[in-house]
Amino acid sequence: MTAILIGNGINLTSKNDLLSNENINKRINNLAEFAKSTFNPLHNPIFIYKAVEKFDLKESRRSIEELLELWIDDAVKDNLDGFFNTDYDLRVLSVINTFKRLIINAVFTINGDLIELSIPDKIASKLLTYESVFTTNYHEFWTNSKEVIYLHGKIDYVNFKQNTMNEIDYSKDIEYISMQEDKNAFDLYFPIKNIDDVIMLPLKSKFNKNIIHQLQKAKKTNYDYSEFKEIKKENIYAELSSLESLDVFGFSPFGDELIIDALKHIKNLRVYVYQLNSLSGKEEAIQWQKNLPNEELLDSSLFLG
Repeated sequence: MTAILIGNGINLTSKNDLLSNENINKRINNLAEFAKSTFNPLHNPIFIYKAVEKFDLKESRRSIEELLELWIDDAVKDNLDGFFNTDYDLRVLSVINTFKRLIINAVFTINGDLIELSIPDKIASKLLTYESVFTTNYHEFWTNSKEVIYLHGKIDYVNFKQNTMNEIDYSKDIEYISMQEDKNAFDLYFPIKNIDDVIMLPLKSKFNKNIIHQLQKAKKTNYDYSEFKEIKKENIYAELSSLESLDVFGFSPFGDELIIDALKHIKNLRVYVYQLNSLSGKEEAIQWQKNLPNEELLDSSLFLG
């Protein structure tokens, strides 16, 4: 095999659990609480407040992409006659970016610092043996040199502490700092700015259908939401689907349907499932076989040979 597809499972091989659902959920809530007072009206703080009150990441298998879908869908349904009463397309896009900005920064930063994960050397060395590494992650912690193909975009982290803050300022915890205390607080705690470069919404999602249906039913717009960058992803998996062979590691079968469709075109497909013989491993195996009946399923312990 000369190519491999990896997902968030690669990060879960780290000894720390910074990217566990529980810890991500905690950071989202902390950052949302901060954002309510620091976001200006263009960043839609009211939607953040309502979204965090209603949804979190505790539900089994709910990814940050699925959380984003729920938040956007709920925001549109509850505000068709309010916020979305004018400038519908631009306002939907602005809410998408609001939630993306919150989630991406909460996932990858703590108090303005990029989180650090130590991926086991054996796994990192194994990944370096592949000619092509495809990932649905937005950042890879195991390499600074290997050219990785980021299917959903790569975050661009800027350390504002080095440029704008002194030691006293940035030592303050996010739960206590306010815009009144420091004018650079927003940049400090939302250091990932290239939100438009990151694709988070699955194509075949209820978001696509529901928002179009709601807005058309209300006769509010003729805007073609299929043109949203978040939705128009037909071509990003073209290179992946053209491969003759592929290994898959740390990737869930419960994710984006479009990428599963791309994998159906690959003749020689090996999927490594975490603890294949465990209850959760067997559940994943059943889903993989349902999605891709011709793939070879292997226990993840065999990945290192």
